[in-house]
Amino acid sequence: MIFHHETTGASHLLLSKNSMINGYNFIALNNKQGKPENKFIFFQVIDQDTNGDGKKNGLDAIVGYLADMSGKNVTQITPNNTNLGSWHLDSKQGF
Repeated sequence: MIFHHETTGASHLLLSKNSMINGYNFIALNNKQGKPENKFIFFQVIDQDTNGDGKKNGLDAIVGYLADMSGKNVTQITPNNTNLGSWHLDSKQGF
């Protein structure tokens, strides 16, 4: 996934390693006016051949990551070699 800043013309990749993005969602939080505003991107990544078959595909571990809307500040939120089955945003708890 490539992010491009229209004003400056700068572009960058979301990830620095050869990975497969299995899916992504935008996470909206309420702003000061109480309206939802996209703040984060949650994405699921296959970045290792965890089953040893020589391919990165849906049979390998799927790891969860978060990034800000500019595609920076990428943070891994699930451990390596785990398979993220589902997720839920609990807005009352803030996570």
